[in-house]
Amino acid sequence: MSPTGSVSDLTRRYAEVVVGVGLNVQPGQLVVIRGLVEHAELARTAAEAAYAAGAGLVEVVYEDDQVRRSGIAHGASAALAEGSDVDYLG
Repeated sequence: MSPTGSVSDLTRRYAEVVVGVGLNVQPGQLVVIRGLVEHAELARTAAEAAYAAGAGLVEVVYEDDQVRRSGIAHGASAALAEGSDVDYLG
C-alpha cells in the first residue's frame, strides 16, 4: 500500500486491465487468484476489480515460500511435493 494506506492508482488500473482484458471476467464467473503472501495488495485489488466486473465468487489462494522452506528444512516429505491434495474450493 502507499504511505497513505490506499492502493496506488497504477495498481488499481493494472488489476482492472488484467481482469477486464486479460481474463475477460464475465458476470457470475468464478475467479481464482493465486499468489504469494507478499502480493496480497495486488490480489485484493484484483479481487475488487473482478467483483466490480461481475464475478460471482473470487477465491484467493496464498502461498508462503518461507513456510515451504521450513517444511523442507525439517524434512517434511509433503513439503517436497510440487503441490498438495488440498481442495482449495472446498
